[in-house]
Amino acid sequence: MYIKGSKRINIEAVLKIAVLLGFAVLFSKMIASGEIHYYVHPRMVPYVKGGIGAMVVIALFTTKDVFRMKQHINIAPYLFFLMPLVTGFVLPVKVMDATSFATGIQLSRKAPAQVAIQPSKAPAIEVALDSNQTFKEVTETPSTPSTPLSLDKQSFSKTSQTVAALEGQVFLKTVDKLSLDLDAVVGQEIELAGFIYLEEGFESNQFVVGRYVVTCCAADAEMYGILCVDDSELDHKANSWVRVKGIVEQTTYRRSYDDQEIEMAQIRVKEIEIIAPPKEPYIYYN
Repeated sequence: MYIKGSKRINIEAVLKIAVLLGFAVLFSKMIASGEIHYYVHPRMVPYVKGGIGAMVVIALFTTKDVFRMKQHINIAPYLFFLMPLVTGFVLPVKVMDATSFATGIQLSRKAPAQVAIQPSKAPAIEVALDSNQTFKEVTETPSTPSTPLSLDKQSFSKTSQTVAALEGQVFLKTVDKLSLDLDAVVGQEIELAGFIYLEEGFESNQFVVGRYVVTCCAADAEMYGILCVDDSELDHKANSWVRVKGIVEQTTYRRSYDDQEIEMAQIRVKEIEIIAPPKEPYIYYN
C-alpha cells in the first residue's frame, strides 16, 4: 500500500520508529511484570533484553530520516507489525491450562523392561529440594541414605507441604521416576501439586494432575501428568489446582487416541485439597 509522501515529515520513518519503540515498551512491560515467563524460558529473557536495546538503538538512528522526504511511502509492512503490537497491549495474558493446545500429554507410563533402570537403595522420590538446585544437579547428585518418604512422619506445616509439592523440579523428577523405576516405588507415599486435566473416557473418580514443561518457549510446551484415583466427594473440575497425597499403584490404562493398553503409575489419593495456582505455573528445563 503506497501513499503520497508528506512535504514535511517522512511518515514511513515515523511508523518504523513507532513499531520499534512500541515493541521495546511492550517487552519491557512484560519483563517487569513477569508475564514474559508465560511465553519464553527464563534463560531466554537476557536475549529479549538485548533485543529491546537493539530496537531502541535502531529507532534512534532512524530519527535522522524523519525529515528526509520520500515521494511514495509503503505503509503495508508496518501495518503487519502494528496489529500484533496493539493486541499485545490490549488483550490479557492467558496462562496455558488443561484446555490449551499442547504438543501432547506425557503420562507417567512405565518404561519398557529393556530400558528400565535398576532399583536404587535411595529413596524412590525426594519430597523436597533446595530451591537453588537445578534439575540437572538433582539427578546427578549421589543419593544419600534412605529417608522416610511419608510426610506424616516429617515436621512440615501444611503451608510448607504445599510449597514443596508445587516445586517444579520435584514434580518433573517424580514423573520421571514413576516412568523409569515404577516397580521400586509401588506402595510408597508421594505428594505433588498441579492442575486437574480430564480426558474423554475417564471414570468419575479419575483425573490427571498435570503441569506444563517448557524447554524454550510456550510453543514447545508439553503437559506432563500422573493419573490419580480419588473416591472423595471433591468435584474434580478441570483446571483447578490441587495438592494430592497418596499411594503409588501400577495400573493398565487404555489410551483413547490409539486404543492401546499401557502399564503406568497411578496415585490412590488419600488427601486432596484445592490450592491457589503458583506464581510460576510452568516448569522450565534447566
